[in-house]
Amino acid sequence: MVVAELAPLLRRCRVERAPQSPDNLSFRMPDTLVVSEDRR
Repeated sequence: MVVAELAPLLRRCRVERAPQSPDNLSFRMPDTLVVSEDRR
């Protein structure tokens, strides 16, 4: 249900900054994912 509701929003999103994980961590805690609306 959640995916069906999010699908139209995801089609209009553009990734501005992808999350990155530091290599020196034993566990992977990714950074923030930054997206914006693609108004094409």
